[in-house]
Amino acid sequence: MFFKAIAAEFGDSRLGVALGLTITQTVGALAAPMIGRALDRYPIRRVIGAGAISMSLGFLALSQVETQLQFYLVLGAFIGFGAGAMGGLATAKLVTNWFDARRGFALGIAATGISLSGVVMPAVTATIIESFGWRAAFLLYGAFTTLVVVPVVVRWVVTRPEDMGLAPDGA
Repeated sequence: MFFKAIAAEFGDSRLGVALGLTITQTVGALAAPMIGRALDRYPIRRVIGAGAISMSLGFLALSQVETQLQFYLVLGAFIGFGAGAMGGLATAKLVTNWFDARRGFALGIAATGISLSGVVMPAVTATIIESFGWRAAFLLYGAFTTLVVVPVVVRWVVTRPEDMGLAPDGA
């Protein structure tokens, strides 16, 4: 959704803007072993929280970038790490801590939620970009992440059921 608008502003091709996605994915891949280690050493809330804060800062910074180089740097420095820390590794670790007997089903539900966001968010993003511009869309993403996602993570993400006096699978 962002490619066309950003390419137009920076006078580049969509391919040039798409390089940012490659940078984001590369940083996420390179950070994955460190994120995995952090998930083993620290409460999941801290790792996902750090990722959410990184994403929030990244979205807010993306709303202010003036050059394509800044765009690439923000994607790599903030969004790549943030997406990695909030993504599949953390989700899988959290779900496997909470579920034994129906682990596959629980992972499937988590994957469904992630996939549904991929269905819903493009339409939401397109509407925001068409109405207010791509910078406003990133600003709104940053505000939402700061005001909703970070507090939800801090309040509701618990590493293991035992941390709340519960057992896996609610047993």
